[in-house]
Amino acid sequence: MENPSESLKIAFDECHDNSIEIETSAYGGFIEYFFQQNLKIGKLTEKISWDKLKDFNLLIIGNPNNEYSIKEIYTVLEFLKSGGNLLIFSDEGADVSNHTNLNELTSHLGFKILPNIIYDPGSNAGKEVQPIIQKFDTHPITADISSIVLASGCSFELLKKDEFLEYMDVSVKAIGFCSATSKMKMYQDRQWNELTAKDSSIIITGRYFDGRFVCLGTPSILSSLSSVYGLEARDNLNLIRNILRWLLEERESTDLTATLFGDQVEVLVKIKKELWDWTRSIASVGEWGDFSKIVNYSLKLLRKAILDKQQNSSENKIDN
Repeated sequence: MENPSESLKIAFDECHDNSIEIETSAYGGFIEYFFQQNLKIGKLTEKISWDKLKDFNLLIIGNPNNEYSIKEIYTVLEFLKSGGNLLIFSDEGADVSNHTNLNELTSHLGFKILPNIIYDPGSNAGKEVQPIIQKFDTHPITADISSIVLASGCSFELLKKDEFLEYMDVSVKAIGFCSATSKMKMYQDRQWNELTAKDSSIIITGRYFDGRFVCLGTPSILSSLSSVYGLEARDNLNLIRNILRWLLEERESTDLTATLFGDQVEVLVKIKKELWDWTRSIASVGEWGDFSKIVNYSLKLLRKAILDKQQNSSENKIDN
């Protein structure tokens, strides 16, 4: 039987003066990992087009330094929509410093990359711009991860829920966060301002239709040049392995619009507008606060009603 990994193909975006390229020696350990796993890799060197991208399972955008066309952005979204996966690396200063427009892509995915640099005077790997990250939400990507180093990186901001609640095809979540002593220099009003970065998001993950995506704010986490902040630092390598495993693992489809993730199922459903509007009005109050909780509770009540009806029907037959 064919080794599943041998049929997986990874594309590196090399169309936009990207820092991370297959031939870049600074990221040699990262590239070598793909060969160790018998994964096939290729590169896009002219522009991102559907014809060149459609046969790949994962697209890696490694810190671009020029802009994407609108057509390229929608090609990447179509790639995700059809079940492809996306791994994005930005860098300190994000779009402002790198003269790119990644946020035109990520705005469709429910988050934006902030034009800042994170540093931490209280918890770092030797320099303030090498903050140690130790706060994570539970997720397959963060399994067995105790701490990582985010060197010279930026952070993210989730877009407001009311901008995305109407879209059942997007889910996004932050799963890694800065410490209480972390700070940032943020580019605002044409100048760099110092602000607190406590609990700022530094790992973003999510789903767009049938595709998955992950975003990190620094390519330095992949570096083979330093064991202090690069791939071999703390749990950096394990984090990258978890990310690739999560992006490339086989997903079991339960029907045309549902995908099984462990003990949970993500489902694309159609809701009557009047019910949707009412649900949104209560989702932020009381014990709810989450649309999934409302759906699960409703299904439990429906299941109980059906089971009770079946039991009553059986008892009536016995009595008769």
